[in-house]
Amino acid sequence: MWVAVAAIAAASLVPAAVAERRAWLGAHPRVPNLIGKSLAEAGPLVVPLHFGLIVNGTRPDPAAPPGTILAQNPPAGRRVLARSIIQLKVSQGSGVVPLLRGAPVHEAAERLEAIGLRLGRVHYIEDDAQAGTVLEQFTPPGWQLGANDSVDVLVSQGPAVGVAGLPPGGAPSAPATAVPSTAAPALGIAPRTIILGPTGQETEGSARVGSAAGDCPPDTQRQRDEVCREPADHPGAQSDLHRREHRDVPPGP
Repeated sequence: MWVAVAAIAAASLVPAAVAERRAWLGAHPRVPNLIGKSLAEAGPLVVPLHFGLIVNGTRPDPAAPPGTILAQNPPAGRRVLARSIIQLKVSQGSGVVPLLRGAPVHEAAERLEAIGLRLGRVHYIEDDAQAGTVLEQFTPPGWQLGANDSVDVLVSQGPAVGVAGLPPGGAPSAPATAVPSTAAPALGIAPRTIILGPTGQETEGSARVGSAAGDCPPDTQRQRDEVCREPADHPGAQSDLHRREHRDVPPGP
């Protein structure tokens, strides 16, 4: 008789234990695997599980684009209480300056952003290359920079005159010239060169570049005087993205 009573009591406890176990599992979901995903991809994975995310560290990684998740805590697969915070470490990108010569300036900006850098100042000169083409870069390819550092570039604004020596409008016009500024030698300020258009005015979006005397160092990526006479880690570089071609990708065919 006592055996039968004990069996009945045990059987009555099974559903309660199962329900309690299910409740615990529901309140402690498994942490998803976020490594290798971007922050934008991680959000939809953790929101249904009622987890939060916080980035508490970054590091350079040559194989992972900026924002890629490199490590997480708690690790994937562990059951933790809902509404817990998952701590992340993400990539800063490689920070290794890519080759930009010959690329459209908007594409150069995209290449830099893809490895955790950004486009710096854009210096314009008249050149036979198609307008908007990067002629040279102030920081050579292969240099290691910090996260979000900038790279200045020298960009073609097209030739000075049109076909047969005439400007696009057909009327004769003086070609663009590079005119030394009136920096004071007594103050130790090196002369600067301003890129001027046919009207003698500084062209829209142009930037001043150095023209100090002396031979340029042998560097296949810094051959032009406007570039090689400036330091490779061009100080004080600022974003200069007001021109349309810096931010708009031309429409496809």
